Amino acid sequence: MGATIKQQFSDNPQVQDIRLATGSATAINFPDLPVLMVRFKAYIDNVGRFYLGETPNDMYWELSAGDDTGWVAIQNMNHLYYKDPSGTLDKMAYWIQR
Repeated sequence: MGATIKQQFSDNPQVQDIRLATGSATAINFPDLPVLMVRFKAYIDNVGRFYLGETPNDMYWELSAGDDTGWVAIQNMNHLYYKDPSGTLDKMAYWIQR
């Protein structure tokens, strides 16, 4: 075995970072951050759902507690918005590669 996480899940990008988003009842735009790939994972203890979309009114990805999107190709994080309509302080991790 002996493979590292980087070797298992990517083509060895130059930069990897895992960040945290906290739920909000209103849509929040991700920061201006150039990326190649991103992966979203809702915390297992969340009580609400996270929604992701291209505009504040177009939320088409739904993440329940523990859900993971797998790798998504995108050029910049600011192309996406997120919200947690329950208004709770649920959390979602996002792992970026660039």
